[in-house]
Amino acid sequence: MDIQRATLSDILYFRPRELSKEEWSRLESGKGVMELRRPLEEARLPGGWAGLRNKILAEAGGLLDIRLLDVMRWAWKKGRELEAYRDTERYPPDKTFSVPLVEHKITSTHTPHVDIQLNGKKMGSIHFAVTIEIAIKAMTLEIRNARIKKIHAGDCKATGRFLCEGLLLAERESKPLDLPGTIDLGEGQEI
Repeated sequence: MDIQRATLSDILYFRPRELSKEEWSRLESGKGVMELRRPLEEARLPGGWAGLRNKILAEAGGLLDIRLLDVMRWAWKKGRELEAYRDTERYPPDKTFSVPLVEHKITSTHTPHVDIQLNGKKMGSIHFAVTIEIAIKAMTLEIRNARIKKIHAGDCKATGRFLCEGLLLAERESKPLDLPGTIDLGEGQEI
């Protein structure tokens, strides 16, 4: 898998599946779904909640269209271990610095939701959670002017979980990700 194109969807390999009665029961007992079911039933929509629930899960995969490389960039921007490189006296902007990441883990949680509207009015939301952990070994970052300009090859593997209203939809560990010799970030990612 090419890390420059890999998305959370590729890592989790989420494919909508038919949930068991027990899984639907657990999902439907959640606060968000309970609050949504009532107005849908009152509106007497054809199919009501039952007609909508499979459509929501079918569309849920689109919530995972986030590039893995972007998750890494966001984490490095927030991370304290690279914060020192913002100091222009210690790290002059006209010089390039190589920063080895011997062993490094990035954990990121995303909490997207799908708003359900009826006649332009929000009826409720279905909440999802995505947790991803990226294990990096022997990678080097090239930093210049408080920006990550290049990523030099190392080993990278990711694991992830995808939940809907607390119900586990997918969980997976990736195979090692294909890291090219160098990933050039152009203008770079600000630290």
